[in-house]
Amino acid sequence: MTMQKKTIFLTGGTGFVGKAFVHTYCSTYNFILYVRNIGRARKKYASLLSEQNITFVTKIADCKDIIIDVVINLAGEPIAKPWTDKYKRTLYDSRVNLTSKITADFKIHKISPKIWINASAVGYYDLQVLKNMRANEYTENGDAFSASLCHDWEQQAFHAKKELLVNKLVIARFGVILDKTGGALAPMYNMAKYSKTTLDFGGGHGIVNWISLTDAVSFLHYSIENTLNKEIYNVVTSTSLTFSQLNKKIKHSCKGWLSLNMPNFVLNTLFGDMGNQLFKSKIDVESNLKDCSNFKLEHDDVLDLL
Repeated sequence: MTMQKKTIFLTGGTGFVGKAFVHTYCSTYNFILYVRNIGRARKKYASLLSEQNITFVTKIADCKDIIIDVVINLAGEPIAKPWTDKYKRTLYDSRVNLTSKITADFKIHKISPKIWINASAVGYYDLQVLKNMRANEYTENGDAFSASLCHDWEQQAFHAKKELLVNKLVIARFGVILDKTGGALAPMYNMAKYSKTTLDFGGGHGIVNWISLTDAVSFLHYSIENTLNKEIYNVVTSTSLTFSQLNKKIKHSCKGWLSLNMPNFVLNTLFGDMGNQLFKSKIDVESNLKDCSNFKLEHDDVLDLL
């Protein structure tokens, strides 16, 4: 007897992680991609348009007659831009307020998914703390903008669970997601490859809590198909590293020979709060993926990705 495919409602489907997830599991699940512009979204999925199980929608009302089994909520404008007051509002609206709207619209149209997987980030934790402190899933959130953003986004996911009677909620606090094809690693790798130069931010002492794109995608799949004993997971490798250590690995892989440092005043001028909160983090986040039975990381060393 053939099992019926689960239907996944996916936000952020044209982003780095969302697109990788659909490409990896396009034959495993039916997908409803919630997008702002169907034409642009279809271009990003041109190689998969022959698949009959990918549907693009711009309104929740278009899903009212579809049984949605799983929500994967990855939506959000890119973090890696200067955080002006205006852009902070954009980051908040595209995560917190969008999640609130989806929940309200689901309730109106009586859509009740069994599983809700919500992205968050290790930026939930206070980034300006003593160097050797480790954070786990029970550590309280900080009061910086990134921490407040993650906290409020997670609270909307808990609200969705209550309002929509969701059976299983998973909060995935992702570290920096690394892959040579995109995200944070691609420009660093390409710079080292073509100019033989690496660039440290603010001395390179900031801690990078990371996960490979492959493992981030695998965790989403694992969360759908397995029973979990927790709701919150720090989706990071067991070993973090500093930006300087990351650059040394990149330089070694690309046979680079020059390392430059972006001074703090330049970092602050170019990136403002974003530079302070992301590139100068001193917090080491403890992975709790070991609590997921039979879930194995494919990449636990950045060199594997290079």
